[in-house]
Amino acid sequence: MTTRTADEGGFVTDDSIAYYTARARGRVALITVEMAAPERAGKHRHFELGISDDKFVPGLRKLVDAIHDAGAKAGIQLGHGGGHTRVDVSGEAPIAPSAIPHVVQEGHTEIIIPEQMSIDRIAQTVRAFADAAVRAQQAGFDMVEIHAAHGYLISQFLTPLEIQRDDHYGGSLENRARFGLEILQAIQAAVPQLAVIFRINCQDYFDGGLSFHEARQVSVWAAEVGADAIHVS
Repeated sequence: MTTRTADEGGFVTDDSIAYYTARARGRVALITVEMAAPERAGKHRHFELGISDDKFVPGLRKLVDAIHDAGAKAGIQLGHGGGHTRVDVSGEAPIAPSAIPHVVQEGHTEIIIPEQMSIDRIAQTVRAFADAAVRAQQAGFDMVEIHAAHGYLISQFLTPLEIQRDDHYGGSLENRARFGLEILQAIQAAVPQLAVIFRINCQDYFDGGLSFHEARQVSVWAAEVGADAIHVS
């Protein structure tokens, strides 16, 4: 669940710890801490938990220790807002696979047009996911979950309506899946001991969205690449 219990800078608070340890004490086996963006441009909510910098690790370690002490394993979801954020939320220009209008509902509703990601910018974001997974391991998390669902950045690459590119990231399903699978592989290379879950929509339920058959195929590819579990949303 999104708690918005981090402070304005994205740091863990006592409220964050209280929320998650209450569930651990309720005998939940594994807690996936809410979505945290691997880089500043991916932050899509105010009071969103941070993992984009080493400065967040001590607070995250304190949170993980509390969850472990209460009897549960701990994971964290790594997600990127992509085109569904604004400069007043993240502090940086929004990025997306294509420069098409996105409705952003955070505090107020606004239509923005993000910057289309270059090949170099895509590689930078892939590295950011891997670096965030390293921080998760340093904090003591037992696993990370790649958020490739719900219209966020990886989902935007997967969804035909959201991606209008003619390079090797656009067009065919294999091309559209490339970004998410590159992130999965980069995380596995950076933290081979850490479990990785790949979260994906079973389908998008709108015209031009990811179909069930496409989602199933991407899930198979993620499993073949080495995801430890597929989280179907």
